[in-house]
Amino acid sequence: MKKVMIWLLAVVFVMSLTVLGIGCKEPEVVIETVVETVTETVTETVEVEVDKEDLLFGYVLHVPNPFTESIKRGAEAASLDYGVNIEVVVTQAGGATQEQIALFDALVAKGVVGITVVAADTAAWIVPIQNAVDQGVLVATANVYAQGSSATMYAGTSGWMEGQIMGDAILNDPDAPIDEVGKVIIGSCLPGLPVLEGRTDGLIDKLSTNPNWEISDVFDTTLALESTVAFWENTYLANPEMIMGCGSCAFDGPGILRFKDKYPEADFYFAGYDLEPDGLKALQEKKANILMGQGPFLQGYLPMMAMYEHLLNGNPLTEGWADPGSEVVTQANVDDFIERETNEFAEREWYDKVIAEQFIPIWEKVKPWSEYTP
Repeated sequence: MKKVMIWLLAVVFVMSLTVLGIGCKEPEVVIETVVETVTETVTETVEVEVDKEDLLFGYVLHVPNPFTESIKRGAEAASLDYGVNIEVVVTQAGGATQEQIALFDALVAKGVVGITVVAADTAAWIVPIQNAVDQGVLVATANVYAQGSSATMYAGTSGWMEGQIMGDAILNDPDAPIDEVGKVIIGSCLPGLPVLEGRTDGLIDKLSTNPNWEISDVFDTTLALESTVAFWENTYLANPEMIMGCGSCAFDGPGILRFKDKYPEADFYFAGYDLEPDGLKALQEKKANILMGQGPFLQGYLPMMAMYEHLLNGNPLTEGWADPGSEVVTQANVDDFIERETNEFAEREWYDKVIAEQFIPIWEKVKPWSEYTP
Protein backbone atom coordinates (compact mmCIF):
# COMPACT_ATOMS: atom_id res chain seq x y z
CA MET A 1 0.00 0.00 0.00
CA LYS A 2 1.40 3.42 -0.99
CA LYS A 3 1.10 6.14 1.62
CA VAL A 4 0.87 9.90 1.26
CA MET A 5 1.32 12.34 4.14
CA ILE A 6 -1.24 15.06 3.39
CA TRP A 7 -2.38 17.34 6.19
CA LEU A 8 -6.09 18.11 6.08
CA LEU A 9 -7.66 20.57 8.53
CA ALA A 10 -11.19 19.73 9.66
CA VAL A 11 -13.08 22.06 12.01
CA VAL A 12 -15.78 20.16 13.91
CA PHE A 13 -17.71 20.34 17.16
CA VAL A 14 -16.33 18.36 20.11
CA MET A 15 -19.53 16.40 20.47
CA SER A 16 -19.68 15.46 16.77
CA LEU A 17 -16.16 14.40 15.84
CA THR A 18 -16.35 12.24 12.69
CA VAL A 19 -14.06 11.12 9.91
CA LEU A 20 -15.45 10.62 6.42
CA GLY A 21 -14.36 7.62 4.33
CA ILE A 22 -13.89 8.41 0.66
CA GLY A 23 -14.93 5.93 -1.99
CA CYS A 24 -15.38 2.20 -1.75
CA LYS A 25 -12.43 0.99 -3.82
CA GLU A 26 -9.54 -0.95 -2.43
CA PRO A 27 -7.45 1.72 -0.67
CA GLU A 28 -4.09 2.66 -2.14
CA VAL A 29 -3.30 5.83 -0.21
CA VAL A 30 -3.52 6.69 3.46
CA ILE A 31 -4.15 10.34 4.29
CA GLU A 32 -3.04 11.55 7.69
CA THR A 33 -5.15 14.35 9.14
CA VAL A 34 -5.00 16.85 11.92
CA VAL A 35 -8.48 17.29 13.44
CA GLU A 36 -9.17 20.66 15.03
CA THR A 37 -12.04 21.15 17.50
CA VAL A 38 -13.65 24.42 18.52
CA THR A 39 -11.81 24.36 21.84
CA GLU A 40 -8.51 22.63 21.17
CA THR A 41 -6.30 21.06 18.50
CA VAL A 42 -6.10 17.27 18.63
CA THR A 43 -2.76 16.12 17.27
CA GLU A 44 -3.59 12.44 17.15
CA THR A 45 -3.35 10.73 13.77
CA VAL A 46 -6.54 9.65 12.06
CA GLU A 47 -6.21 7.50 8.94
CA VAL A 48 -8.61 8.02 6.04
CA GLU A 49 -8.47 5.48 3.25
CA VAL A 50 -8.37 7.12 -0.21
CA ASP A 51 -7.59 5.80 -3.67
CA LYS A 52 -4.88 7.87 -5.32
CA GLU A 53 -7.20 8.25 -8.31
CA ASP A 54 -9.43 10.35 -6.06
CA LEU A 55 -6.66 12.87 -5.43
CA LEU A 56 -6.59 16.02 -7.56
CA PHE A 57 -3.57 18.11 -8.53
CA GLY A 58 -3.45 21.41 -10.40
CA TYR A 59 -1.29 23.51 -12.68
CA VAL A 60 -1.94 27.20 -13.42
CA LEU A 61 -0.50 28.79 -16.57
CA HIS A 62 -0.26 32.49 -17.38
CA VAL A 63 -0.70 32.84 -21.17
CA PRO A 64 -2.14 30.60 -23.91
CA ASN A 65 0.52 29.89 -26.56
CA PRO A 66 2.57 26.94 -27.91
CA PHE A 67 5.16 27.39 -25.14
CA THR A 68 2.62 26.88 -22.35
CA GLU A 69 1.00 24.05 -24.33
CA SER A 70 4.33 22.24 -24.00
CA ILE A 71 4.33 22.92 -20.24
CA LYS A 72 0.81 21.49 -20.10
CA ARG A 73 1.85 18.35 -21.96
CA GLY A 74 4.69 17.84 -19.50
CA ALA A 75 2.42 18.20 -16.46
CA GLU A 76 -0.15 15.83 -17.94
CA ALA A 77 2.55 13.31 -18.88
CA ALA A 78 3.79 13.20 -15.28
CA SER A 79 0.25 12.71 -14.03
CA LEU A 80 -0.34 9.88 -16.49
CA ASP A 81 2.91 8.21 -15.42
CA TYR A 82 1.90 8.32 -11.75
CA GLY A 83 -1.78 7.52 -12.27
CA VAL A 84 -3.28 10.64 -10.73
CA ASN A 85 -5.63 13.37 -11.90
CA ILE A 86 -4.50 16.87 -12.81
CA GLU A 87 -6.40 19.93 -13.94
CA VAL A 88 -4.38 22.40 -16.01
CA VAL A 89 -5.86 25.88 -16.41
CA VAL A 90 -4.75 29.03 -18.24
CA THR A 91 -5.97 32.60 -18.35
CA GLN A 92 -8.13 33.63 -21.26
CA ALA A 93 -6.94 37.23 -21.24
CA GLY A 94 -3.28 36.20 -21.33
CA GLY A 95 -1.13 37.42 -18.48
CA ALA A 96 -4.02 38.81 -16.41
CA THR A 97 -2.72 38.31 -12.87
CA GLN A 98 -6.02 38.56 -11.04
CA GLU A 99 -7.64 36.08 -13.41
CA GLN A 100 -4.73 33.70 -12.88
CA ILE A 101 -4.95 34.03 -9.10
CA ALA A 102 -8.70 33.38 -9.29
CA LEU A 103 -8.02 30.16 -11.22
CA PHE A 104 -5.44 29.15 -8.61
CA ASP A 105 -7.80 29.89 -5.71
CA ALA A 106 -10.58 27.94 -7.41
CA LEU A 107 -8.39 24.84 -7.67
CA VAL A 108 -7.39 25.17 -4.01
CA ALA A 109 -11.07 25.44 -3.06
CA LYS A 110 -11.76 22.40 -5.23
CA GLY A 111 -9.47 20.34 -3.03
CA VAL A 112 -6.16 19.95 -4.87
CA VAL A 113 -3.44 18.44 -2.68
CA GLY A 114 -0.62 19.83 -4.84
CA ILE A 115 -0.41 22.66 -7.36
CA THR A 116 2.18 24.34 -9.57
CA VAL A 117 1.88 27.91 -10.83
CA VAL A 118 3.73 30.09 -13.33
CA ALA A 119 4.03 33.06 -10.97
CA ALA A 120 4.22 35.71 -13.68
CA ASP A 121 3.62 38.68 -11.38
CA THR A 122 5.90 37.45 -8.61
CA ALA A 123 4.97 39.89 -5.84
CA ALA A 124 1.25 39.23 -6.34
CA TRP A 125 1.73 35.50 -5.70
CA ILE A 126 3.21 35.63 -2.20
CA VAL A 127 -0.14 35.75 -0.39
CA PRO A 128 -2.12 33.28 -2.59
CA ILE A 129 0.69 30.72 -2.30
CA GLN A 130 0.88 31.18 1.48
CA ASN A 131 -2.89 30.81 1.79
CA ALA A 132 -2.74 27.52 -0.13
CA VAL A 133 0.16 26.24 2.00
CA ASP A 134 -1.76 27.17 5.16
CA GLN A 135 -4.55 24.88 3.94
CA GLY A 136 -2.11 21.97 3.57
CA VAL A 137 -1.55 22.25 -0.19
CA LEU A 138 1.92 21.55 -1.58
CA VAL A 139 2.88 24.41 -3.93
CA ALA A 140 5.65 24.67 -6.53
CA THR A 141 6.42 27.30 -9.15
CA ALA A 142 7.67 26.96 -12.72
CA ASN A 143 8.96 29.21 -15.50
CA VAL A 144 8.79 32.21 -13.14
CA TYR A 145 9.77 31.82 -9.49
CA ALA A 146 7.92 33.78 -6.82
CA GLN A 147 10.89 34.71 -4.66
CA GLY A 148 9.95 35.16 -1.04
CA SER A 149 7.03 32.76 -1.31
CA SER A 150 6.58 29.48 0.54
CA ALA A 151 6.68 27.40 -2.65
CA THR A 152 8.90 24.36 -2.09
CA MET A 153 10.64 24.30 -5.47
CA TYR A 154 11.07 26.10 -8.77
CA ALA A 155 11.37 24.42 -12.18
CA GLY A 156 12.79 26.81 -14.71
CA THR A 157 15.88 28.62 -15.89
CA SER A 158 17.87 31.49 -14.37
CA GLY A 159 17.27 34.66 -16.34
CA TRP A 160 20.76 36.07 -15.74
CA MET A 161 22.44 32.85 -16.81
CA GLU A 162 20.24 32.67 -19.93
CA GLY A 163 21.22 36.22 -20.84
CA GLN A 164 24.90 35.42 -20.40
CA ILE A 165 24.61 32.28 -22.54
CA MET A 166 22.74 34.16 -25.26
CA GLY A 167 25.29 36.96 -25.21
CA ASP A 168 28.16 34.51 -25.59
CA ALA A 169 26.34 32.75 -28.46
CA ILE A 170 25.90 36.06 -30.31
CA LEU A 171 29.49 37.18 -29.76
CA ASN A 172 30.78 33.84 -31.05
CA ASP A 173 28.46 33.63 -34.06
CA PRO A 174 30.37 34.28 -37.32
CA ASP A 175 27.16 35.75 -38.78
CA ALA A 176 26.79 38.37 -36.03
CA PRO A 177 27.59 41.98 -37.04
CA ILE A 178 30.59 42.12 -34.71
CA ASP A 179 32.45 44.81 -36.67
CA GLU A 180 29.43 46.89 -37.64
CA VAL A 181 28.58 50.14 -35.87
CA GLY A 182 24.92 50.51 -35.03
CA LYS A 183 22.05 50.14 -32.59
CA VAL A 184 21.00 46.94 -30.79
CA ILE A 185 17.32 46.96 -29.75
CA ILE A 186 16.39 44.98 -26.61
CA GLY A 187 12.78 43.94 -26.05
CA SER A 188 10.87 42.28 -23.20
CA CYS A 189 7.23 41.23 -23.01
CA LEU A 190 7.09 41.99 -19.26
CA PRO A 191 9.70 44.62 -18.32
CA GLY A 192 10.42 44.47 -14.61
CA LEU A 193 9.59 40.79 -14.21
CA PRO A 194 12.62 39.47 -12.27
CA VAL A 195 13.43 36.48 -14.48
CA LEU A 196 13.07 38.54 -17.68
CA GLU A 197 14.91 41.47 -16.15
CA GLY A 198 17.72 39.06 -15.28
CA ARG A 199 17.64 37.76 -18.85
CA THR A 200 17.98 41.21 -20.42
CA ASP A 201 20.55 42.34 -17.82
CA GLY A 202 22.70 39.27 -18.46
CA LEU A 203 22.45 39.78 -22.21
CA ILE A 204 23.27 43.50 -22.06
CA ASP A 205 26.21 42.75 -19.78
CA LYS A 206 27.73 40.56 -22.50
CA LEU A 207 26.81 42.65 -25.55
CA SER A 208 28.17 45.81 -23.96
CA THR A 209 31.68 44.41 -24.33
CA ASN A 210 31.48 45.23 -28.06
CA PRO A 211 32.31 48.97 -28.40
CA ASN A 212 30.71 49.13 -31.86
CA TRP A 213 27.22 48.56 -30.54
CA GLU A 214 24.86 51.07 -29.01
CA ILE A 215 22.64 49.05 -26.67
CA SER A 216 19.10 50.38 -26.24
CA ASP A 217 17.00 50.53 -23.12
CA VAL A 218 14.61 47.61 -22.64
CA PHE A 219 11.40 48.18 -24.56
CA ASP A 220 8.00 46.59 -23.89
CA THR A 221 7.16 44.17 -26.73
CA THR A 222 3.86 43.16 -24.98
CA LEU A 223 2.29 39.80 -24.16
CA ALA A 224 0.55 39.24 -27.50
CA LEU A 225 1.72 38.19 -30.94
CA GLU A 226 -0.04 40.90 -32.96
CA SER A 227 1.36 43.74 -30.87
CA THR A 228 4.81 42.10 -30.84
CA VAL A 229 4.80 42.15 -34.65
CA ALA A 230 3.74 45.80 -34.53
CA PHE A 231 6.55 46.57 -32.07
CA TRP A 232 9.27 45.22 -34.35
CA GLU A 233 7.74 46.94 -37.37
CA ASN A 234 7.55 50.33 -35.65
CA THR A 235 11.01 49.91 -34.16
CA TYR A 236 12.56 49.05 -37.51
CA LEU A 237 10.94 52.00 -39.28
CA ALA A 238 12.04 54.38 -36.49
CA ASN A 239 15.62 53.06 -36.30
CA PRO A 240 17.22 52.69 -39.74
CA GLU A 241 20.62 52.32 -38.00
CA MET A 242 19.40 49.18 -36.22
CA ILE A 243 21.74 46.23 -36.83
CA MET A 244 20.38 43.79 -34.24
CA GLY A 245 17.16 42.99 -32.42
CA CYS A 246 16.97 40.83 -29.28
CA GLY A 247 13.64 39.69 -27.90
CA SER A 248 13.25 37.92 -24.56
CA CYS A 249 9.87 36.18 -24.87
CA ALA A 250 8.07 33.44 -26.77
CA PHE A 251 6.24 35.89 -29.05
CA ASP A 252 9.39 37.36 -30.58
CA GLY A 253 10.44 34.45 -32.81
CA PRO A 254 7.02 34.09 -34.45
CA GLY A 255 6.72 37.88 -34.48
CA ILE A 256 9.97 38.40 -36.34
CA LEU A 257 8.92 35.79 -38.92
CA ARG A 258 5.74 37.69 -39.72
CA PHE A 259 7.52 41.03 -39.65
CA LYS A 260 10.26 39.96 -42.08
CA ASP A 261 7.69 38.38 -44.36
CA LYS A 262 6.30 41.91 -44.70
CA TYR A 263 9.70 43.64 -44.79
CA PRO A 264 12.12 41.27 -46.58
CA GLU A 265 14.64 44.09 -46.88
CA ALA A 266 14.98 44.17 -43.06
CA ASP A 267 18.15 42.14 -42.79
CA PHE A 268 19.11 42.98 -39.20
CA TYR A 269 20.44 40.16 -37.03
CA PHE A 270 17.87 38.68 -34.61
CA ALA A 271 18.15 36.63 -31.42
CA GLY A 272 15.28 35.53 -29.20
CA TYR A 273 13.97 32.97 -26.75
CA ASP A 274 11.79 29.87 -26.86
CA LEU A 275 11.43 27.31 -29.61
CA GLU A 276 8.00 28.14 -30.97
CA PRO A 277 7.26 26.37 -34.28
CA ASP A 278 7.09 29.69 -36.15
CA GLY A 279 10.27 30.82 -34.44
CA LEU A 280 12.06 27.72 -35.71
CA LYS A 281 10.61 28.43 -39.14
CA ALA A 282 12.17 31.90 -38.91
CA LEU A 283 15.54 30.21 -38.32
CA GLN A 284 15.04 27.85 -41.24
CA GLU A 285 14.16 30.74 -43.53
CA LYS A 286 17.12 32.79 -42.21
CA LYS A 287 14.88 35.50 -40.79
CA ALA A 288 16.25 34.86 -37.29
CA ASN A 289 19.75 33.87 -36.22
CA ILE A 290 19.58 32.42 -32.71
CA LEU A 291 16.79 31.15 -30.47
CA MET A 292 17.24 29.77 -26.98
CA GLY A 293 15.05 26.98 -25.57
CA GLN A 294 14.31 26.45 -21.89
CA GLY A 295 12.64 23.04 -21.72
CA PRO A 296 8.97 23.91 -21.19
CA PHE A 297 7.99 20.22 -21.16
CA LEU A 298 10.36 19.74 -18.21
CA GLN A 299 8.89 22.80 -16.50
CA GLY A 300 5.59 20.97 -16.60
CA TYR A 301 6.86 17.51 -15.73
CA LEU A 302 9.46 18.08 -13.00
CA PRO A 303 7.43 19.92 -10.33
CA MET A 304 4.58 17.43 -10.64
CA MET A 305 6.99 14.47 -10.49
CA ALA A 306 8.50 15.95 -7.34
CA MET A 307 5.06 16.20 -5.71
CA TYR A 308 4.07 12.69 -6.72
CA GLU A 309 7.30 11.17 -5.46
CA HIS A 310 6.78 12.81 -2.07
CA LEU A 311 3.02 12.50 -1.62
CA LEU A 312 2.47 9.13 -3.29
CA ASN A 313 5.74 7.29 -2.78
CA GLY A 314 6.89 8.79 0.51
CA ASN A 315 10.21 10.04 -0.86
CA PRO A 316 11.89 13.21 0.49
CA LEU A 317 10.26 16.54 -0.26
CA THR A 318 12.02 18.20 -3.20
CA GLU A 319 13.17 21.66 -2.19
CA GLY A 320 15.24 23.95 -4.40
CA TRP A 321 15.79 24.74 -8.05
CA ALA A 322 15.20 22.22 -10.86
CA ASP A 323 17.09 23.70 -13.80
CA PRO A 324 15.95 22.32 -17.20
CA GLY A 325 18.93 23.95 -18.89
CA SER A 326 19.22 26.25 -21.91
CA GLU A 327 19.48 25.18 -25.56
CA VAL A 328 21.09 27.41 -28.17
CA VAL A 329 19.48 26.80 -31.57
CA THR A 330 20.90 28.38 -34.72
CA GLN A 331 20.35 28.21 -38.46
CA ALA A 332 22.96 25.45 -38.53
CA ASN A 333 21.29 23.07 -36.06
CA VAL A 334 17.61 24.04 -36.25
CA ASP A 335 16.67 20.87 -38.12
CA ASP A 336 17.70 18.83 -35.06
CA PHE A 337 14.92 20.45 -33.04
CA ILE A 338 12.07 20.69 -35.55
CA GLU A 339 10.62 17.22 -34.99
CA ARG A 340 10.77 17.45 -31.20
CA GLU A 341 8.94 20.78 -31.20
CA THR A 342 6.28 19.78 -33.74
CA ASN A 343 5.65 16.11 -32.90
CA GLU A 344 4.32 15.20 -29.46
CA PHE A 345 5.59 11.62 -29.68
CA ALA A 346 9.10 12.80 -30.52
CA GLU A 347 8.85 15.36 -27.73
CA ARG A 348 7.90 12.69 -25.19
CA GLU A 349 10.64 10.32 -26.32
CA TRP A 350 13.27 13.06 -26.12
CA TYR A 351 12.30 14.23 -22.64
CA ASP A 352 11.81 10.75 -21.23
CA LYS A 353 15.50 10.21 -21.91
CA VAL A 354 16.47 13.56 -20.38
CA ILE A 355 14.43 12.89 -17.25
CA ALA A 356 15.90 9.41 -16.81
CA GLU A 357 19.47 10.64 -17.26
CA GLN A 358 19.34 13.96 -15.41
CA PHE A 359 16.44 14.15 -12.95
CA ILE A 360 16.09 10.84 -11.12
CA PRO A 361 15.82 10.90 -8.18
CA ILE A 362 14.35 14.39 -8.42
CA TRP A 363 14.90 15.27 -4.75
CA GLU A 364 18.65 14.78 -5.23
CA LYS A 365 18.93 16.47 -8.64
CA VAL A 366 17.68 19.94 -7.75
CA LYS A 367 20.15 22.76 -7.11
CA PRO A 368 20.20 24.67 -3.81
CA TRP A 369 18.44 28.02 -3.70
CA SER A 370 21.83 29.71 -3.21
CA GLU A 371 22.70 28.93 -6.84
CA TYR A 372 19.59 30.57 -8.28
CA THR A 373 19.75 34.07 -9.70
CA PRO A 374 16.64 35.60 -11.33
